Amino acid sequence: MSSGPFPPASLGPLEKSREFPERVAWAVVGLALILLCLIFASAYRTIVALVTSEKQVAHSHSVQAALQDFRADILTAQSARRAYTITGEATQLGPIRPLLEIIPSELRNLRKLTADNPAQQRSLDRLEPLVQRELTLIRQSIGNEPAKPGMEGQIGLTEAGTQLMGQIVAILAQMDGEEGRQLLQQQNRSGATYSRTLLLLTTAFVIAVLVLAVSFNALLKELRRRRVAEQSARSQEHVLNAFFASSPVGLAIVDSDLRFQKVNTFLADMNHLAVAQHAERKINEVWGELGFTIEPPCRQVLATGQPVLNQELSRTSTDDSSRGEWIVNYFPLYREQGQCNQVGMVVLDVTLLRRAEDAARRLSSRLLHMQDIERRRMARELHDSLGQYLTALSIFIERLSCEKEPMDSSEDRVSLWAETRELLQKALAETRTISHLLHPPLLDEAGLASATRWYVEGFGNRSGIRVNLEIPPDLGRFPEGVELALFRALQECLTNVHRHSGSGMVDVRIKRPINAVGLEVQDYGEGIPDALLAHLRVSGSEGGVGLAGMHERVHELGGTVEIDSSPSGTCVTIRIPLGEPATAGYAVQSASDKAPAA
Repeated sequence: MSSGPFPPASLGPLEKSREFPERVAWAVVGLALILLCLIFASAYRTIVALVTSEKQVAHSHSVQAALQDFRADILTAQSARRAYTITGEATQLGPIRPLLEIIPSELRNLRKLTADNPAQQRSLDRLEPLVQRELTLIRQSIGNEPAKPGMEGQIGLTEAGTQLMGQIVAILAQMDGEEGRQLLQQQNRSGATYSRTLLLLTTAFVIAVLVLAVSFNALLKELRRRRVAEQSARSQEHVLNAFFASSPVGLAIVDSDLRFQKVNTFLADMNHLAVAQHAERKINEVWGELGFTIEPPCRQVLATGQPVLNQELSRTSTDDSSRGEWIVNYFPLYREQGQCNQVGMVVLDVTLLRRAEDAARRLSSRLLHMQDIERRRMARELHDSLGQYLTALSIFIERLSCEKEPMDSSEDRVSLWAETRELLQKALAETRTISHLLHPPLLDEAGLASATRWYVEGFGNRSGIRVNLEIPPDLGRFPEGVELALFRALQECLTNVHRHSGSGMVDVRIKRPINAVGLEVQDYGEGIPDALLAHLRVSGSEGGVGLAGMHERVHELGGTVEIDSSPSGTCVTIRIPLGEPATAGYAVQSASDKAPAA
């Protein structure tokens, strides 16, 4: 599956480099087959030649054995005839008669064994007459009594037989030598054939080892490449799965039938369903009416192969948990064939952003409204208090400066001057009070601790509420924005205690943890209703402009506001970190800019 919206291009160098080992592997296999065929043909010819040579060697051995048997038999017959001639005993004739039958058959066997050797056939042609004559002499020598020759005849037969036997033995020796020469030639040829066979087998073995080595090396490289590719694929899959599962946006993949193939937990939570409940289900089955809004962009992506971006999606409901707004991006997913058959969806939940924008608009409107109210209140305060003092002063000054109006006595004039001075002092005190309430000068001159003590003392005197104040003796100074945010938060909290809690006592604590400063205001009144408390913990926008401004000031400085309430009282805890100077400066400027509006 392609990770981008565009189809894959033609094969690049990486793909071609992957094809090259496959071609080499096929070439090695083809070469190995050719070599095996050549080795088989050569081995077949060599083995046939070796077998033929071995048969010829065995044949030569058979001929030599037959010659040895023939010579032994004819010599035995000759020796037995001599023994019979000398002793005249008939027992000496026992081995002669069978031999007279065996020798001709042995001669025929020699003729048959040497049929393929012309030289041996010629020797047999010379041998056969001699053997026949020798056998005839033996028969004459051992013939019947009337025909048996005498002593002189036996001597003549013996001399003739000795000459014939010498010729026969010489021919047999010649034939044996011929067979020996042929046997030596056959053995040489057999040895040469054996050597060629051994060389051929050795060559075949070496070639087979080389082919196996090359193939094994190629196989190892391929296995390593596959192992690396599999590890890389598994690693990428783990990374993608981890990214898919932990992504802070909704992710989904649907097929060409608009059925879910994969979704992450974030998207499943948005649909209020488990991940497994999305498998193979269509979009409109999961999203209901919203599915009819989502399906057209998906079909457009499948048809055109182009992404569809920044599509807004909203669901309205009386239930806040089901209400939502999203921005959806659709993009194509391609297979290896370059076909777009899946659609990826990225769903960004902007519900809280839209709510924050709405809350900001409402807050801005309410701030403007409250600003007008505050201006009217200040106008009334100035008119009812300071205006009355100034009007009375104007009247007294006119009376004192009017010479035509007679004074009853000097005491009346002194009394009038005393009242004038008293009114002037009250006007100055009222002006100072209003000025200090708008922005206490102690906050700039002496810091948070002194301003807090002054404000708490005045609040207690004006409201009659007992205030227990705890401030570390070594509190020190903080950035201007931090001190102003904490002081305004203290004013808002004490004002709410006076207006809403009905508590007769309140505890104020300023704490100095490491790298932070905190403010805690605890009353013992009626507490805050649970529904209102839930909204206050989110943004404070539901509790009025004062609480909203307090939240904004603290959040701009990177701090937190925690509100805990019960029927026995309410506790507001504010914590502001003391960060780097640049951050603090920016926060101070933001807070200072907002101070007059507060």
